[in-house]
Amino acid sequence: MTDKGKFNRPRFLYYVPYLYFEKIHLKRPIVEIPLILAEMGYEPSILMGKKSIEDQIGCHIIETGITSRNEDDRGLKGALKETWNAFKAFKKVAPKYALFHGNYSPSTLVAILVKLASFLKKSEVHPKISLKLDWDGDLEYFPLFGRISYLSFILLSALVFDKLTIETDCAFEKIMNYPFVRQKLTMVPNTVSRDYFPTKPYSNGKRKKLIVTTSVIDEFKGIEDSIRSFFEAGGAVKGWKFDIIGPVRNAEYFHRLQQLILSLGLENCLRFLGEKESTSIKEYYEEASIYISLSRRESFGIARLEAIACGIPVLTSHAGCGSRLSGAIAVDGQDSTKVSSELNKLIQHEELRMELVRMGQKKLSTWKEISSNYIDY
Repeated sequence: MTDKGKFNRPRFLYYVPYLYFEKIHLKRPIVEIPLILAEMGYEPSILMGKKSIEDQIGCHIIETGITSRNEDDRGLKGALKETWNAFKAFKKVAPKYALFHGNYSPSTLVAILVKLASFLKKSEVHPKISLKLDWDGDLEYFPLFGRISYLSFILLSALVFDKLTIETDCAFEKIMNYPFVRQKLTMVPNTVSRDYFPTKPYSNGKRKKLIVTTSVIDEFKGIEDSIRSFFEAGGAVKGWKFDIIGPVRNAEYFHRLQQLILSLGLENCLRFLGEKESTSIKEYYEEASIYISLSRRESFGIARLEAIACGIPVLTSHAGCGSRLSGAIAVDGQDSTKVSSELNKLIQHEELRMELVRMGQKKLSTWKEISSNYIDY
């Protein structure tokens, strides 16, 4: 359907400000939720910054033209342009339900404009709008001004949006008692795409002595902790390999990691593989025996669920409610002694790996089970 097409069913809009849409997003909520709602009888649209791939997504796409990739779009001017373009697109679609994704000022500004237009009766649209918060509920890693700013954003969002959703129980418990939030906050977890990641048993005949992680290369992701723990657990001595998949976002940190690898003598068993497409990542998952993620902050960590679906047990930090993730062992990611001890257990005991996978896969839900939460008021 084109922008000029007409909608014949109730409309649903998923809005992600500034998004530069790439192949990795094909298996994420921005596509999965609209497609499930299409099966439920809705006419879905996705509003994003720019679609960079030719793949057909299966629903109506609208671009604001503003992305986080463009440095000129990151300031106040870009935010205002994003807000106005998104508001015009919203009026054109006129959805019955809308889901705004992430912690961006244009999300709240667009919602305010929509509500104001409706109040002034200059719009016939009276939609229900939810905000999907991409946040772990912690303010500790923000500087003082950042804490005040972010808390103000949450409180204003609670006043403007009809519903706020958060992805983990841990985050839900942390922000439940904020003023105005209690009546509108709902916990709606993420899950994995069963089309891309159908569940596989651990014992699929392909497993290698391979540990894998998928992550952007940046300091808050705790990759240095993972490398040190691999060394201290004796992974290299025991014949294991460690593959790190993801784009470099912090060149200085990447250089430090390379120097660390050389100093520990791990250059022959540890590889940086760069960014991979979903199909390639799945192949690595299906060959690996352990997934590790020691991120220091995480809103959810959907890659952990993808790993479990592909039959890999997870060693994770507590970030993103890791302590309540079935199929995982959760540790303080910065306690190298504890991490290396647990990693060594996973390396040594295949039965433990198999049992964790069985437990984790029993708890996996589907997008079909989850998506109705975004139209349930």
